[in-house]
Amino acid sequence: MSDTPWLADALRDAKHTANLQAALGPRRHRPDWDEYALVLAYAATIRSEDLHRAVGACALRHDHSVAGVGYNGALPGRTIDWTDREERLKEAIHAEVNCLAYCHPGECGLIAVTTLPCNDCLKLIARYGIKRVIFGETYERDESSLEKAKRFGIELRQIRLSQGQPQSPACEQSSPAGGVETSQ
Repeated sequence: MSDTPWLADALRDAKHTANLQAALGPRRHRPDWDEYALVLAYAATIRSEDLHRAVGACALRHDHSVAGVGYNGALPGRTIDWTDREERLKEAIHAEVNCLAYCHPGECGLIAVTTLPCNDCLKLIARYGIKRVIFGETYERDESSLEKAKRFGIELRQIRLSQGQPQSPACEQSSPAGGVETSQ
């Protein structure tokens, strides 16, 4: 067994660490499969080199086992100047693409992504036959994916990992808003 203090440091310093710690806090709440997949997606973000937006994704099979995990990054063997927004946008491979590279069409029942998938990623998700997308945040520049998901027959559920009381659930159900089920 190796000592990995870097992992604890990375999680402690990550943007969403407080939310992850609340979700993973004392085992008074067993996360449902959607929450579990989203926590794994957030964990994947620590591998991203993107300075502007680290995104993670996790796909679960129909039996809830993990089929794939991915994060946004460069093609193998390539380097990206992550400080150059234009180059980053042209070169980066999205977390959903990297995640689904480990999956077969029809294999997965859901994919959890830390940020609402873009239109191109939603097309890929639909191509893989995935009918449920769990996401943590919306991308403030473009929410057109909400309409595209509806056209593709993909159910969207937003979960916001909360920093509530340690004994309270990591996520609480609320009523659907605008065709998207949200949880906090």
